[in-house]
Amino acid sequence: KLLTENAYGQNIDLLKIDIDSFDCHVMKAILNGGIRPKVIVMEANVKFPPQIRFAMTPGYEESGTQIGFDSEKRGTFYGCSMGYQVHDVMAPNGYDLYYMDWNNVMYIDTNLYNTNQQSGGNVAAEDKKKNLQSAVNDWYDYAYWKRPDRDRAFSFNVHLKRWNGMSTDDIRKDIEKMTKTAPIQSHAKHFISVNDKDYCIDNIGRIVQWENNMGDGVCSSSVL
Repeated sequence: KLLTENAYGQNIDLLKIDIDSFDCHVMKAILNGGIRPKVIVMEANVKFPPQIRFAMTPGYEESGTQIGFDSEKRGTFYGCSMGYQVHDVMAPNGYDLYYMDWNNVMYIDTNLYNTNQQSGGNVAAEDKKKNLQSAVNDWYDYAYWKRPDRDRAFSFNVHLKRWNGMSTDDIRKDIEKMTKTAPIQSHAKHFISVNDKDYCIDNIGRIVQWENNMGDGVCSSSVL
């Protein structure tokens, strides 16, 4: 809305999203609004390894008012992982992963070049998905995980290095355990998604199961 109201419309060459909160939620809204920047750079939450599709989305009061979020208290859970960006936002909207440097990921609108040549032409959908995940893994390793000065540059991520060797289910269980041990009050009533499983954060900061059929963006109260 802000972009269209300020007469940007389709005339955007480069857009960078780095808001440390609902980054992918905002990016989806921009693309769904018909705005297609030629190049998009997004900050990825690289705490999450490449196979984890994590995103944070806003919660709402029963009145429909969006709940505020203090990004200065974001801790571990904020923004979205590289896996979520690629598989759930950018690729479905016709953007190719082009480059990554540390936690900044660059995407290019596929309409700018020959998509058959760049994206595999008539390659089967399942093969495309595997090729895409392979590219995500490779860029994550190159740009972040295997860089020799990673722990110095991202010292605030060192305590979560264990996630890189864990399965998706074990990471999900670890997230649930973390929030039970140390509730994240600053995130109260907001939502997180981990590989197609949705959770909300109750009013004292614990992960709770969210019933997807509620559809109103309001947390249930069933603690896991």
